[in-house]
Order: sequence, then structure tokens, then C-alpha cells
Amino acid sequence: MRGLSGSDAGFPRRLRGRGDSHRIENIIRPGDYGIAKIIPSANQHPTEKPVELAEHFIKLHTAPGDIVLDPFCGSGTTAVACVRTGRRFIGIELDEKYCKIARERVEAARKGLTIQEIRTGQEVLFGGNDE
Repeated sequence: MRGLSGSDAGFPRRLRGRGDSHRIENIIRPGDYGIAKIIPSANQHPTEKPVELAEHFIKLHTAPGDIVLDPFCGSGTTAVACVRTGRRFIGIELDEKYCKIARERVEAARKGLTIQEIRTGQEVLFGGNDE
């Protein structure tokens, strides 16, 4: 592809970065955008990231309605960020334990609740039971 350089070279136009995103620094440092340093607790996935971090990159590189693929879904942070930003998602995870957690988190996000609220039955109190 003539005239292209950098990481977008060789990709069809529709697969290249959106807008001017190639001009935006893709490095997030602790404290940027209100995102604290990532130190997972013992009960978290070992590489879990804040939803706000995933939201930042999803908004930067996709449009509402786009599909985001997360081949290492873990506890579903990217999936939750997609729900919160109006994107569709495909999540792939080998560990059934984390698949279950991801499903719970997505269900909670779709109802506008936290996973703790879902687990303690808060959706019944706030109209989350749509039957």
C-alpha cells in the first residue's frame, strides 16, 4: 500500500486506526485519567485491569456498536467496558472460574449494578428483575 507508513501500513483502510488516534499517546501512567496503580488483590484475576482503563482504549479506537474481541477475557473487564460504552464484544477465556465471574459482571453491568449488588439480590430491590 503506497504512501502508508508506521503500524497501519499494509492494513486495509477500514482496519486502520480511527481518526487521529495514531497521534494520541497510548500510554497510561498511574494517576492518568483517574486510574490508580494496578495491584491485584488475592481474590482478583492476576492481570485484572480497571474498567476505566479498558473504557479509555475502547473509546479511543472503536465507535459505538463496534465489536471488540478479547481473546483473554479473564474476569470480563473489557466486556464490562464494552457494555458501558455501547460496544458489542466477544470474550474468550479457558478458565471456567473466570468465565463465571465475567458472566456475572456483564449481567450486572447490563442492569447498571455492581457484581456485589447482583450477588446480594439488590436487583430485586431496584427493578433489575425484568420478567
